[in-house]
Amino acid sequence: MHKTSKKDFEFFVAEFKKALHKLGLNEWKVYFIHSNLKETSRANVCHDGGVWVATVRLSTRWDEKPTHNSLRSSARHEALHILTARMMFLANCRFIDSEEIRQESERLARILHRALWGDEDLFEVCVPEV
Repeated sequence: MHKTSKKDFEFFVAEFKKALHKLGLNEWKVYFIHSNLKETSRANVCHDGGVWVATVRLSTRWDEKPTHNSLRSSARHEALHILTARMMFLANCRFIDSEEIRQESERLARILHRALWGDEDLFEVCVPEV
């Protein structure tokens, strides 16, 4: 188990902000937290598309040693979830299974991540069964 440092967190936040700016998502108010995540993910984002607010968390514990590339990749991936946040909010206002919405958001984030930044070996695109 490896730990992310305060400098890692600062780098992650800066990279997240760059990605959000690149995507043109300037209407969002974003808060950042550096804490242990219970799940095995390196980072996550919670958002409310109704009020354009998000909280991004960087885990203090990673399975692998954090590098600038892995921190940048994680920040970019989480920024892409902001891109889909409004769609998720609107979809949740309808009568759709929330797990289907989450899976579609993850699929879209992975596709966009690969298309915008390359990182082909980091994220495998999940295609839902038909």
